[in-house]
Amino acid sequence: MHNCPSGGGFFSKLFGRSGEESAPAANATVRDLKGIPHDNVGENGKWNYDPVKRGMLQGQDDDQLLRSVFHPDDKYKTYMTIHSDGHMLEGNHRMAELLERAENGRIDWNEPIYIRGFGG
Repeated sequence: MHNCPSGGGFFSKLFGRSGEESAPAANATVRDLKGIPHDNVGENGKWNYDPVKRGMLQGQDDDQLLRSVFHPDDKYKTYMTIHSDGHMLEGNHRMAELLERAENGRIDWNEPIYIRGFGG
């Protein structure tokens, strides 16, 4: 007879079901990204995109983009991060894509997001 309780066995309870760390709590909204300085601006004042990164982000649907904010899929867990000087240090392209989608009405300006170092 199988002795594991319903809802998962010993290893699932010990190591977690998904093998994924829990997401950090939201500490900002997409609107908070407006005005955060970043270093991806050209002489014309417009975004300078890395075409590979931009293409990857544009290929994501809205849910996938928002998931990447809370669960970065690179091995370093690179969250959108604000440097101590207030500039966006990591996640510039995600920031740009979120702002563009909010501007176009695809994502709500009040959508909760996580930014490491924000408000602290």
